[in-house]
Amino acid sequence: MPCKHHDPFLNAEYEEQNSEYIELDQTILRVKESISKSENKVNEALTREVENLTSSIAQAAETAHQELQDSVDQISQNIDELSEHIDTEVAAANSRSDNTVNAAESRVNARIDNIIAHNNDTEGNTELIDIRTGADGTVYASAGNAVRTQLDNIKNNSVLYRGQYTSAKVTDINTILQNGIYSFRNATGISNLPPHSQYPSTACVGDLIVFSDTHPTTPRLFQVFFGSDKELHYRYLWTANSTAEKVWSDWDIIPTVSQIDTKISNLISQVVAQDSGTQIIDNSVLSDLNDAVINKIYRLNIAASGTKPENCPERKATLVTLGWNMDNVDTAAQFLYAMSGKIYSRNNWNGTWTQWQQLMTPTECDAKISAAVSSIQEDISEAISEASDDYEKKQAFDFGFIEKFAVIGDSYASGEIYVADSSVQRGYRVNDYYNLSWGQIIARKYGAECLNLSKGGLTTRTWLTDSKGLPKMLASDPQQLYMCALGHNDEGNSAYGLSYLGSLEDITGYSGYENYPDTFYGNYGKIIEQIQEHAPNAKIVLMSV
Repeated sequence: MPCKHHDPFLNAEYEEQNSEYIELDQTILRVKESISKSENKVNEALTREVENLTSSIAQAAETAHQELQDSVDQISQNIDELSEHIDTEVAAANSRSDNTVNAAESRVNARIDNIIAHNNDTEGNTELIDIRTGADGTVYASAGNAVRTQLDNIKNNSVLYRGQYTSAKVTDINTILQNGIYSFRNATGISNLPPHSQYPSTACVGDLIVFSDTHPTTPRLFQVFFGSDKELHYRYLWTANSTAEKVWSDWDIIPTVSQIDTKISNLISQVVAQDSGTQIIDNSVLSDLNDAVINKIYRLNIAASGTKPENCPERKATLVTLGWNMDNVDTAAQFLYAMSGKIYSRNNWNGTWTQWQQLMTPTECDAKISAAVSSIQEDISEAISEASDDYEKKQAFDFGFIEKFAVIGDSYASGEIYVADSSVQRGYRVNDYYNLSWGQIIARKYGAECLNLSKGGLTTRTWLTDSKGLPKMLASDPQQLYMCALGHNDEGNSAYGLSYLGSLEDITGYSGYENYPDTFYGNYGKIIEQIQEHAPNAKIVLMSV
């Protein structure tokens, strides 16, 4: 729109009067036009940017919506597939469970059918048939009948028989081997009854008690019989193995208390009668002390003019003759106590008397012990005196200086232990228990290390080749000390013989140990020289255990 300052009638006058203002107005107009154009351009640019931004936002929203829709579709598909898989697995599990239950039910039914008879039909019922068959092969009508009958037989025949034995039931008492109490009432014709005038000529009346271990092939049992003779008889049977003959001991009698009392009274009477003593004043009473009565006391009071009996060392003494059986004069001992204070003794074995030996009295014994102690003390003092002059050379060896040592030997060095039968049943066996060997015990005591080069059964020959012997030594570090304890099995091995011993020439007669003969001397020489070769600075000890 034109400005009011451009009125044509006033323009010329105005331009003349104030040209500067006109120019300023024009400039302002041009600025406003420019600003208007710029504003239009900015508005157009903003409009385009807003339109572009709106389009981008709409496109991004559309893309996000599509992606979200795709994710929802995928999750739905996954859920459908998982549900279908779960349904499949559940159906399979139900099928397997049904099959397992059906199979178990079939097996249980089969086992039940095997032991339960249907309408008394036992065909195919192996368990039922088996229980109906007795140990002796008898087939019973039913399982219950089989159990009841056999239990009744056990009670009657193995534990307690309350009836009577007759010759029709048993003819030999040796055949009764089961535990029980067996009654005999007027039984005749029975062999091996206790020896008595009434058996077996008359009917036997009595009771037999049998104690048995019931072993089927090697029975060991004890029989006691009490019969009409009113004696308590006993005997035993001990069978070593299944092939040994079953031999019964002879019947013997267990004495009653009254019988024992009577026998003791008789023995006491005999001893008292013997102990009453007899005085010997010369050889007319007893010509020889060898003939003295067993368990009798004699007083010797022989005058100087009297004649002593033979084998009498003193004239005035007390003689006691002792023996384990008064009727056996071939085994005895005599003690003679003389008034002079001397004591003598001698013995008779198999009918031959030894010479009298004088025994020391307590005083003589004390004096002799004192003399011996004094002599020993003098010897000790002399030895100490001699040792003190050369103490350094004779200083005792102290094992505490040894840090590493080896033991060469057999079972005596390897800790081999022989255990009892009861221990074997608990799992223990004969073995080399090195941790229990004396070498390891010494090592633990002194804080040292012990190398075991030993094994049960080794000899000087087998040690050279056994893995526990020379090969192990050569593969080990040299030790400070080697303790050799071989030789027990060399002597005890009958296959080696006396010739295996050899001689010292088996070592001295050869230039090197490689050529030593296969003898005890030769093999021990090989062992010693190879120790020296392997450990030149080591000490070697040869010992026996």
